[in-house]
Amino acid sequence: MNYSLIVVRYAKAFFDLCNEKNLLKEVKPEAENFLSIVKESSEFRELLSSPIIFKSQKRRIFQSLFKEKYSSYTLSFFDLIIDNRREPFLADIFRYFLELIRKHLGIKIVTLSSATEIDPALLSAIKEQLAKVLHKTIEVEGRIQPEIIGGFVVRIDNTQFDGSVSTSLKKLKQKLIKA
Repeated sequence: MNYSLIVVRYAKAFFDLCNEKNLLKEVKPEAENFLSIVKESSEFRELLSSPIIFKSQKRRIFQSLFKEKYSSYTLSFFDLIIDNRREPFLADIFRYFLELIRKHLGIKIVTLSSATEIDPALLSAIKEQLAKVLHKTIEVEGRIQPEIIGGFVVRIDNTQFDGSVSTSLKKLKQKLIKA
């Protein structure tokens, strides 16, 4: 993803502060939670992008939503963002911030797509095996895609391992057509 200079500067500054204070592991779940709120709530996305709502109102809304759940550093960061009218960039800032944390902590994101919900024991075993092979800590993003019928598809960076039933059926169909 290509990030603007604004996003990179704010994310790096917040990362440097959190790293200096040894708060990366504390702030990481806050950033992930914030991004899930942005993803799930269209009203919140409208709040972030609205030029009509005053800074003081946005600050009160952020305080009421996050004061009990987030660290004082994150709350102060929100205030800085709002003061500088950068809240439309906040989701991208946190996405890049999480990228910086993962890179710093040696965490690799793996996307695992399956037709149904994966059993937690199987998911844990897959994470262990991938961690051994990649020599990294693994975070799995799960996606349910019924169209793959069965099996699963694992994507790591630009590499995809496809063990899905739908792909196997397509390959079989191609072989039968050629024969």
